[in-house]
Amino acid sequence: MLKFLFHFLKFMFIPFLLGSVIMASYFVFDPFNVVRPHDEFYFSEVGLNEDYVATERYLKQGSAGRYNAFILGSSRAGSGFNAMHWQEKIGKDKRVFSYAASNESIYGIYGKLRLLDEKGDSIKNVLLVICGDFTFARTSNHSHYLFIKHPAVSKGSMKYFQESFLKAYVLTGFFVPYLDYKIFHTKRAYMNAFLKFDRPSNTTIYGAFQAYDREEKILKNEEAYYRHTPFYERPEVIAPYGVQINAAAKVYLTDIMEIFRKHHTDYKIIISPLYDQKRMNEKDVEQLYRIFRKENVYDFSGKNEITNNKFNYYEKSHYRFHVGDSILKVIYNP
Repeated sequence: MLKFLFHFLKFMFIPFLLGSVIMASYFVFDPFNVVRPHDEFYFSEVGLNEDYVATERYLKQGSAGRYNAFILGSSRAGSGFNAMHWQEKIGKDKRVFSYAASNESIYGIYGKLRLLDEKGDSIKNVLLVICGDFTFARTSNHSHYLFIKHPAVSKGSMKYFQESFLKAYVLTGFFVPYLDYKIFHTKRAYMNAFLKFDRPSNTTIYGAFQAYDREEKILKNEEAYYRHTPFYERPEVIAPYGVQINAAAKVYLTDIMEIFRKHHTDYKIIISPLYDQKRMNEKDVEQLYRIFRKENVYDFSGKNEITNNKFNYYEKSHYRFHVGDSILKVIYNP
């Protein structure tokens, strides 16, 4: 009986000990940079939540009125629009903050503008970038750790926010490749599904989808870059996106417009030129015209000079800085 009890306790103790070590490693290493405050965020082998990075930076720097012009949208807004180039168009007195985030939704865009308004910042200018595949796909918070909104944006609980990262670390097995690499500093093929070895550096993360390293590679050897970057062939006839602006999305758009009116914001709404060449549904475009006025909405979706040329893209999703510059030229130098 005592022998059985000893083996039973040993059997129970080993999983408990292993679980405790895994949990402790999460809080000690803080792999996603969300457990403890960070003075800055840097590229690492772990993908970070861009919404959290940008919001933390804003809360540290922006609440004193440092910024008054904001770029909002998905990572395309971060990869396609250079903050300094936009500043040149709207005036040197404007202080630009790129507040883009990967897979950004209309829910997140509204949450950010609400936060800026609550903090008492002046919202003089806004460049709001809409993407046909992401912006209206979600009208509530995300549960995935890479896309869940900062509690200051979502007004959700910090507990729920933190739990999404802890669950991702433990339940998906993320801790296995992470601790393997952390301990042995050896890259193994199976790690590629969890870790990102193409970006680790001591470079500070500014904006979503940092495009500077990719731009540098293209300028260094454009032929080699595009030879190793896969693009798919688009069909001759491409159906537009379906209607996406539902009742909930319309409420967010209307509330965004109310914030613009309150701050007398000079705003521009840009519909992204995506590589898939799908047009924004005409009913959704008309809805944007009604809410924001037609003269403030610029539709670059569908087949056009930008989307026909693959060299305008870093890959099949993100367009390059010179594309954003050409769009700014159309908007501000008609």
